[in-house]
Amino acid sequence: MAVGYFLDVHLGSDQWGFLSNIDSKVILAAMANNILDKNFQYRNKYTGLGYQIGQNPGIINDDLYYDKIWTDSIESQLSNWDGKDESLIANQIWDVVFASPRNNIQPSEGTINNKGGYVFWSQDLEFNIGSGITPEDMKDQFSGMISLLWAGRKILGKGFKIIPVVSNSIQRNWDGKNDYVDIAELINTDLQKLNLQKLPARTDGRSWNLMSFLRESKLIDGFIGEGYSPANIGQLDHNSAPFVPHQNIPYAVMGSWEKNLKNASTPIQSDYWGSLPANAAAYFSDESAASNFKSSSFQPVKKNLFAYNASALQVQNDVQIVDLSDLSADERSLVKVNLSRDANYTVQAGFYSVANVQGSVFDPITGELVSPGDDTYERAAMSSENIISQLNDLSLSENGVLNDDQVHELSRGMIAPYVRILEPGLERTYFSFSEANPDKMNHFAQLSPNSFGIEDTLGGGDLDYNDLTVSLEFLDVVAAG
Repeated sequence: MAVGYFLDVHLGSDQWGFLSNIDSKVILAAMANNILDKNFQYRNKYTGLGYQIGQNPGIINDDLYYDKIWTDSIESQLSNWDGKDESLIANQIWDVVFASPRNNIQPSEGTINNKGGYVFWSQDLEFNIGSGITPEDMKDQFSGMISLLWAGRKILGKGFKIIPVVSNSIQRNWDGKNDYVDIAELINTDLQKLNLQKLPARTDGRSWNLMSFLRESKLIDGFIGEGYSPANIGQLDHNSAPFVPHQNIPYAVMGSWEKNLKNASTPIQSDYWGSLPANAAAYFSDESAASNFKSSSFQPVKKNLFAYNASALQVQNDVQIVDLSDLSADERSLVKVNLSRDANYTVQAGFYSVANVQGSVFDPITGELVSPGDDTYERAAMSSENIISQLNDLSLSENGVLNDDQVHELSRGMIAPYVRILEPGLERTYFSFSEANPDKMNHFAQLSPNSFGIEDTLGGGDLDYNDLTVSLEFLDVVAAG
């Protein structure tokens, strides 16, 4: 296990010695290396000792983040560029963003030495979301980040690892006003000269995650996301824009020492996928805390990014649907089911196919769409043609927890949960669409991206939504057998 230490501190020549006290050789920091001045060759020293340095160069004006850099600097460079000499424009962009030569990265530093040491580019990507920032300003900030990473790839070369540390707002494609930036539209306008690769349009109208666009254009080798809030410690933001399933982008998650590592009594499970210098990371604002931290405080958990994609529509539309429509016809998603029960009634849950986010289903007899609230909805939804046979009859005979090791394969489409109450005299079926239920209320609650809590009582009962909990654990995307 490798844990990266993100050091958001400015250290002098005599202050890096504490690195010898920590139990990791993966450091994410702004570590100077002026090749003309031996007093500032810190990166050379530590890569020579086998450290892997994720260099985070200091931007010209830290207070401006990317917005003014884009509008005042990068944009003017691109607008005057004839689109021919990529090396020239890449160096111009690089030079207007990074002020200090000591922070600049040399392409040769990306080569692994005989001690295993090397430098990778781990730029900290953040937004300026202060007062007066408009959605157009946020688009400019996205444009600035894309342009900078493009320039870095041109300068550093194909083999140099580029692994940015990315804020939650960027993961959401957020425009600062509770809406989303369309990345596909963005690269078709200001950034056309960079010849970035396109991705197929999504059916739900939402843009793919910025990381997917960057990966498609080979601008990044992976990324490190932030997992600071109590709701997603060790996980990417549950509101992240969807990732392209077939890419399997390598990623890790960074936790904060002050916010969720300092007082942790047990190791924190931290999601990751693929091969990066670190499969978990910790953020520190001073070196003294870092010197006392142990990598064993993390328990990395391998999780494909598809686990986050599967919940995209649940979060976006506030309906309990698992969206697998981004799978191709010859792909399958591997999934396990976990159950917990705390109820007096005997209940049985499962999933069925729906045609849209409104919960409509195809009537197997007429072939027509039937909407929640129609008289024939339950019959059509519970037909053998619509029931997902692998995820049917999910139940516990008594209160407790069941973690099922059986792996199921799900194909492309959208599915929604149902629950049957089997208690004699109280038999009925509830759906996650209010109009389909006799009391016109939703008997399902979203507990986490892929977990559903069920209320089994007509009228809502105690509304604790823990009578039965069904959680889907997405493992991987594979070719159909």
